[in-house]
Amino acid sequence: MSYAVPATALALVLLPQLVLYSHITDDAYISFRYADRLASGQGLTFNPGQRVEGFSNPLWTLLIAGAVCLTPFSAPEIARFLGVVCSLLTVICAWRILSKDQIDPGARIANFALFCAMLLSNPGFHVYATAGLEGPLLMFLLTVGVALSLKEAGAWRCLAGFAFGLASITRPEGLLYGLLWFAFTFKLRSSAAWSPRRELARLACLLLPWLAYELFRWLYFGAFLPNTFAAKPPGVFGGDTLAVRYLWPWVMSLGGLLALSPLLLLRVDYSRQSKVLFRASAGPLIAAALFAMYARGDWMPFGRFVVPVWPLICLAVAAWLHSAIETLKGNSFLRFPGAAKCIVALMLVLTSMLTWADPLIEYIDNKGINMLMRGHDQIAAGQWLSENVREGTTVATIRLGGISYAAPDLVFWDLNGLTDKEQAVFVSQGRPGGPRSDPILNRFPQILAMVEYAGSQGPKAVADIRKWIDEHYSYIRSVPQGRSGAFDLWILKRCPDVMKQATGQRRPSNQPIEPVPTINGNLGGRK
Repeated sequence: MSYAVPATALALVLLPQLVLYSHITDDAYISFRYADRLASGQGLTFNPGQRVEGFSNPLWTLLIAGAVCLTPFSAPEIARFLGVVCSLLTVICAWRILSKDQIDPGARIANFALFCAMLLSNPGFHVYATAGLEGPLLMFLLTVGVALSLKEAGAWRCLAGFAFGLASITRPEGLLYGLLWFAFTFKLRSSAAWSPRRELARLACLLLPWLAYELFRWLYFGAFLPNTFAAKPPGVFGGDTLAVRYLWPWVMSLGGLLALSPLLLLRVDYSRQSKVLFRASAGPLIAAALFAMYARGDWMPFGRFVVPVWPLICLAVAAWLHSAIETLKGNSFLRFPGAAKCIVALMLVLTSMLTWADPLIEYIDNKGINMLMRGHDQIAAGQWLSENVREGTTVATIRLGGISYAAPDLVFWDLNGLTDKEQAVFVSQGRPGGPRSDPILNRFPQILAMVEYAGSQGPKAVADIRKWIDEHYSYIRSVPQGRSGAFDLWILKRCPDVMKQATGQRRPSNQPIEPVPTINGNLGGRK
């Protein structure tokens, strides 16, 4: 009977995927193209002969590449499967953590139900499970690292360090999770069980994956930092000072706890496991908040920088609530602790639904910047290019993912600089000088795939870019992008032979084009 609750939770993880399973965000296809090229023997490259680290999730990309080599499945299919598996394993890991607490079995089940109420009512957990990105893998590694930290034996804690070490090469801020975890769990055990040698072994397990990849990065890419570090300076894709607006919904989604704020004044007696859980979770939670403040938020909905640590937040809140309720029960202030937990769980579900209602509606409507969370229409643009443009043609674009993945025989130059070192420097400097100083545009790519001309850069910038394009390029056609504009495809006037056949479509140069909403003036809305 006790296994009915976790079985129900796992079913609730899978159920939303009946709708979400086909939704892969446009950004994920960047890693898919790298993985496919690596699996086919072309190296960890985006374009032939160009060793540029334009991805920010090495472990995820390498796992997908390995699976592409060993299985008949495509990179998107593999990424969706791995995402679901990691999400399921995270829930199982949480069940194991709570089931080991030395409390009444009924209370353990109630605590897990409370955990699931917070976790599964969050749409970000479900959306990112199969969005194709590395979030579910990072979430599982952080959760299993905390779970192993609860073990007494030193070998288990070394494995915890290794889990955090793998997390360090899963996302750019990954090392920060592990270092803060190590700091908060230093001398966690009693003096009799603690030894400097064990702590050094734990630190070595943490640093080994990161050092190994840093050595590879220098030998292969010739740099100690990924190219994305220059291409994505803080604030470019978020613009939220100190990430207050970005983090606030997560605080609001726990708004049900405000009614229980008097409990914070109680002197609560925590179990030994709860104390270890709080300390082991503190580092990753602080690391996530610091990175969100550094990046100043993100364009993607549902807070993807917070989703990987959300299970740890849910575990900590469930443990705190249990201890607070038990304290009230012991003081004869509360006679029905089980009913109290049910009421709290309901409150948390309602506050989560209210908090995420607006972004969820926009996501479902496939409009605004959330349109990029599906990637279907970006794939359609790439498929059209693959069918109509000759192999080896150079394409400049502001949305690099789906369009490039669907046209693997074309060379793509990213105007946001992720896969181009020269362009990354230009972007990090604020794109000084406009289109006539743009390194990629000055190479005169044979095809332009533009979503809009300048967004919020001002009317003069719009006019300058339009004038430059009209001077050198001819319009081919537009490919709709959800409910927010279209890819406008242009061909270099002096290179008409790149087309396999005439398209028969022209847009007059004086026809106005509706600008698509962008982020902080970027040429398009991508990560």
